[in-house]
Amino acid sequence: MKSLLENKGQLFIAIFLLGYILTDVPTSPKVAEGLKGVFGHMIILLLSVYLIVRAEPVVAVLGLMALYELIKRGQR
Repeated sequence: MKSLLENKGQLFIAIFLLGYILTDVPTSPKVAEGLKGVFGHMIILLLSVYLIVRAEPVVAVLGLMALYELIKRGQR
């Protein structure tokens, strides 16, 4: 957690992701349509792997939760 507070970029990303998770921001229809295809699934998978490998653990967990919310909101 200490390294997250020292890294301002990842701290900003963590705050942004937390805001996205906690608020009910709707996914635009174009983004939702793009996520339903194979290409969209591949992008989500690559983002998930990137977060797990390169980000701080807190940011990775928040990112995975945000990706889940993005998929869930896109299905509405």
